[in-house]
Amino acid sequence: MEARRIFLYLALGLILIMIWTNWQSEHAPEPARKGATTPVAATRQEAASPTSAAQTAQVGGTNAAPAVSPVPMPGQLANVARLQAPPGPRITVRTDVMAVKLALDGATLVSAKLLEYEQKLGSQKPVALLDTQKNEFLTVSPLLVSAQLPQRLTYQAGAKDYQLAPGAQTLMVPVSWSGQGLRVTRRFVFTRGSYEVRVETEISNRSGETIHLQPGIRIVGDNPETAAHFWEMFLPEHWTYRGPSWYNEEYNKLEAASLASEPFEKTFSGGWIASVNQYFVAAAIPDADRKAHYFGRPVSGVGYAIGYLLPPVAVTGGQSRTIGMKLYLGPKLQGHLDAVAPGLSRTVDYGHATIISQPLFWILGFINDFLGNWGWSIVVLVLLIKAVFYFPQRMSARSMAKMRKLQPRLKLLKERYKDDKKKLSEATMKLYREEGANPVSGCLPMLIQVPIFIGLFYVLIYSVELRHAPWVLWIQDLSAPDPYYILPIIFAVLMLVQFRLQPQAVDNAQAKMMMVMPLGMAFLYAIFPSGLVLYYLLNTLLNIAIQWQVNRELGIPLDLIPKGWKQKLKGS
Repeated sequence: MEARRIFLYLALGLILIMIWTNWQSEHAPEPARKGATTPVAATRQEAASPTSAAQTAQVGGTNAAPAVSPVPMPGQLANVARLQAPPGPRITVRTDVMAVKLALDGATLVSAKLLEYEQKLGSQKPVALLDTQKNEFLTVSPLLVSAQLPQRLTYQAGAKDYQLAPGAQTLMVPVSWSGQGLRVTRRFVFTRGSYEVRVETEISNRSGETIHLQPGIRIVGDNPETAAHFWEMFLPEHWTYRGPSWYNEEYNKLEAASLASEPFEKTFSGGWIASVNQYFVAAAIPDADRKAHYFGRPVSGVGYAIGYLLPPVAVTGGQSRTIGMKLYLGPKLQGHLDAVAPGLSRTVDYGHATIISQPLFWILGFINDFLGNWGWSIVVLVLLIKAVFYFPQRMSARSMAKMRKLQPRLKLLKERYKDDKKKLSEATMKLYREEGANPVSGCLPMLIQVPIFIGLFYVLIYSVELRHAPWVLWIQDLSAPDPYYILPIIFAVLMLVQFRLQPQAVDNAQAKMMMVMPLGMAFLYAIFPSGLVLYYLLNTLLNIAIQWQVNRELGIPLDLIPKGWKQKLKGS
């Protein structure tokens, strides 16, 4: 009799546990280690003073007391004393999908705005994937590590603004540096309609000596902000993963908070390293056939530096050498990411729900290709699931109906054996056998719904395709809560109707609780994505229709108003 309610509790409880676990694992502070010294506070606004190669041989800078032993690494990789934008002039680059700012100091990409994605629905402000603002710091720098070159190269550009011309498919932005008989030219190649950026580095050696160097890419970002209070942890931006990740045949998250105690060092080919957030990714991708050395280090206790170095190359006097690398700075579009780099689609991380969420996304995407509306695609998905499981649902409804017909007799048994639980149990089971009723036969449909419920929850939370996706009228973002709480209220009403169609609790206290529970569900669903509420609302509506049909076939009257309420209405 209680199977449906039990599994409903389990579904909601499991979702809350998953949210809590993710938030704890990704944002909870690390416990203090014995013997560790407390880092001196360093803000992002402090100016980073010039440092020598010896001083910059560790990430964290010269003015902060590190909480762990210094970690040696090449000076140019670690030359990030604080999360601070490079000084000096910038050039701007604009394509049809991106607006980029490039600092000539280090040829660092300090801003990348994605023109087709708004920060908030209706704000008309594009998402800034790369930025130097507090709590949003993320920059990408090409590297050229060599003892024969200055640690920081300040480049020159032929123009201040570059724009993709109408009809042109590519835009090349060259910057160059000359000195010591060398000329280094960086060419950033942008493509129409694409979030890929090709970085080509040409080294021309006009000196009489051979130069040895290592090209690479470095991504610098800040650690994710923790929730300010308990309720904030239920907001996706606070419990969905944000930070470093890498891929080498398997997708791996690289916890920024653990880099101080466990610096990241790996060498492999065919992979990539990236900084990810809920919907977007900044990935550094070497050519698949080139082995690269990947690294990850903390920055001043408030950020991280990740990236890779390619194997050393030698450029003899009078020769030139060109090395190509690739960046992806854009949304996690599942149908395109693997074409950019193997395994890049894994950044859409549904976690343990992948086995359910991935097929659900494919089905929804297939339906959306025909309908062009993700909300109506969810409606069709509900109908398809109900069509497939219609007969198990009817069996469950018949069992519920039989249990409802037995309620008066069960109540008599409870009164007769109120002082003998053993006899009550024996008499109850005998009645079930005689009437062919099974109190747990309603479990199967709920068992089916729980994984679908959880899988769709993650699809709506992590799929950028459904971000800001409208349905109808007031629902203009299926990934966000209903702004007017209309769907949660309707769902609560439908839950009341569904409870009245099912077997009623014999215990008065339990019956009152089941009447109050829809109100609690309405509050809970008010913070869930509206697409998820839409799914479960329609699912509940169809369950009611099936149960009502079965009750009618078995001659069970439609009794939606509790007896106590009827008496009060008559009295009034």
